[in-house]
Amino acid sequence: MRTILKLMLAAAVVAATCGTSAADNRGQKEKHQQISPEQQISREELSAKQAMHISGRLGLDEDTAALFTEAYCNFQKELWETAPRPGRLRPDADEEETAEYLQNRFAQSRKILELREKYYGIYSGFLTQKQILQVFEAEREMMDRLAGRGRGPEGPEGPDHGHRQGPPPGPAPTGRHFM
Repeated sequence: MRTILKLMLAAAVVAATCGTSAADNRGQKEKHQQISPEQQISREELSAKQAMHISGRLGLDEDTAALFTEAYCNFQKELWETAPRPGRLRPDADEEETAEYLQNRFAQSRKILELREKYYGIYSGFLTQKQILQVFEAEREMMDRLAGRGRGPEGPEGPDHGHRQGPPPGPAPTGRHFM
C-alpha cells in the first residue's frame, strides 16, 4: 500500500513538472513566432523609422531631421544596391573557392567604406562631427540589434543579469570600429 502511494505521489510530481515545462515551452514558442507578411515593414519603411529614431536621439530640429532622413534613406538604398551580402562559404570549400570568397568579402567591404565616406561628406553639410559619430554608432547598434548579435539566451543583459563585473566603464577606446 505504501509503495502504491509513493508511486502515485512520484507520478503526480512528474506530471506537475512536465505540465509546467510544457506551458513554458508553449509560451516561448508564441514569443518567437514569425511575423505575418501584413505585419512586416519594407526596407524603405525600416530605414525611415531608423532615421527618425536617430534624428530624435541627436535632438535635431525639423529641417535638419528632414535633411538627415532623406540622406540616410538614400544611403540605405545605395547600400542595398551596391553591396549585396556574399553567400556563405561551404565547409568543404577548397582553397580556390575560399580565396574567391575572401576576395568578394574584401570587395564588398571596400564598396561599403566608399559609401560611408560619400555620406560622411553629405552629413558634414548639416551635422557636426560628433553628431556624425553618433549616427554611425547608432546605426551599428541597430544593425547588431536587428541581427541579434550580443544577446545570448540569457537576454540583453547577459549571464550576469545586468550586474556589471570588473572595473566601471571608462571612455570608449579610440580604435573602435564604428563604420
